[in-house]
Amino acid sequence: GHPAQDGIMSDNLVENNIFYDCGDEGGGAAINLAGVEDSIFRNNIVYGSRMAGGIANWDDGYSSWGDTGNYAFGCKNNLFLHNTIDCRSCDRHALSFRNGSVGNSFVNNIVLTAERDAIAVDPESNHDLTIDTNIYLEDTIFEDTGENWISLAEWREATGYDLNSIASTMAALFRDPTANDYFLSESSPARNAGEEMGVETDIDGLPRPQGGRSDIGAREYAE
Repeated sequence: GHPAQDGIMSDNLVENNIFYDCGDEGGGAAINLAGVEDSIFRNNIVYGSRMAGGIANWDDGYSSWGDTGNYAFGCKNNLFLHNTIDCRSCDRHALSFRNGSVGNSFVNNIVLTAERDAIAVDPESNHDLTIDTNIYLEDTIFEDTGENWISLAEWREATGYDLNSIASTMAALFRDPTANDYFLSESSPARNAGEEMGVETDIDGLPRPQGGRSDIGAREYAE
């Protein structure tokens, strides 16, 4: 309500972080965003055994306080690039776009889930989004605008998202799937599979790309 404040956080850069056990089970997501715009989230690793979710984009409940149709404080025009999100222990989605969170791009990320859905998008956020060239685990489910859990194939057909994304396994993706270090294996399908998004290094400062194209996820394979 202060006249000098607009409730929006803009032009942030969040990169090269390891988020471990952030957001207790039943609480907030590890990266919990409300009213964040025009910001970049890249080369981050999110994992842990006590997380409610991975990355949440919403408006801090503003639109549910009697202002039906006012989604001015959703998260807009953000870039989520080359992150590795291990949400296999989460009790909510690995990624969500809600309350007018439009204009965002989610590209070149590895998303690991088990019983919960990888991505949820509500009707107020289901436009001007780019979600593509990501890697998921086999049998990953997604949540559509009707709150139905659907397969990757159904997600693609219903939304047009993730047309160039693939499904894989922990054993195929990582050098040591049990170590929580998320280094890619030599034969990982994430290698040389990313889109060019202007990310010049990985989480450890290794230049991208090492091969013909950048690797998907937070860590580039050192060739």
